[in-house]
Amino acid sequence: PLELLRNNHKNHVHFLANVFELNDFELLKKTIPWVYRSYHSHGVPYDYFRFSLQAWQNAIKEHLTEKSANEICPIYAWMLAHHNDWIELAEDRTDMDETPEVVEAVWAEKRSQYLDALLRGKSALAMESATSIVKDDDTLRSLYLSVLQPSLYEVGSRWEKNEISVAHEHLATSITGRVMAHLQHEFVLREPTKGRAIVTSAPDEYHAIGAWMVADFLALDGWDVAFVGANTPAAELISFMLDDPPDLLLISVTMPTNLDRAKDLCEQIRKESKFENLRIAIGGRAIGGSKELCEKIGAHTTAVNAQSIVEEARQWWSKR
Repeated sequence: PLELLRNNHKNHVHFLANVFELNDFELLKKTIPWVYRSYHSHGVPYDYFRFSLQAWQNAIKEHLTEKSANEICPIYAWMLAHHNDWIELAEDRTDMDETPEVVEAVWAEKRSQYLDALLRGKSALAMESATSIVKDDDTLRSLYLSVLQPSLYEVGSRWEKNEISVAHEHLATSITGRVMAHLQHEFVLREPTKGRAIVTSAPDEYHAIGAWMVADFLALDGWDVAFVGANTPAAELISFMLDDPPDLLLISVTMPTNLDRAKDLCEQIRKESKFENLRIAIGGRAIGGSKELCEKIGAHTTAVNAQSIVEEARQWWSKR
């Protein structure tokens, strides 16, 4: 699949630039097995990575200065030296079916029903399955964390294994968005009692369901929330924020290739005097609750899920 490999080369440059800029080699170590696994599942032999990494190392030596090449090439040598280890980790699929949330047994059957509806592309069945659960704020939160989110993670895992297509994955996301829009009208919208919050995905980040969930959790907690959505250019977002400066900004990052864009956004925000007291939170799968990565990007706080982010925001609001 040549187009897949072309995209891999583009992503490789951007991802490694993120690793070097953020000086975060845990991120590199965590991501390599996923890359090996997902590309291999889509028809790429493991040996491709060995030849590809060697080609990158040769290109770096040829096109960069000797000083830069001497700083970067040891990382490629390290990746090459551990090629067999990456294969072993890629083949170890014990972590693939785990989700960030521990789904209680009482929710397992409901999650199974909802996931089945997503995989079959049955919008009405998914809507019925989800709405039958929700009676109040607590059951809405449980639906999001114990049914919707882990179901989407499972859909992503099945794409990674090449068991479903991108079209199936996009349909599952679309169905879940419709379910959330319905529940928002029924349960989420209310008069705010706290400050103004803006929730967005990082520039060039097209995953927005996680950020949407956070926006709904904040609204349930009394915040006046503006959910901006995915892939909003930094300049446009800042212009929007200047019109009505928020108290809280939450940035969601799913793909590691977008970490530098989140960092650039935070740096641009810091330059505006109107945002002197703005609290910035960052979350998403690329962050994984890492306090160290949060600090490198320039945000104030992070957390592992939507409820934890809301609790952090609530504590900050009460002490401001």
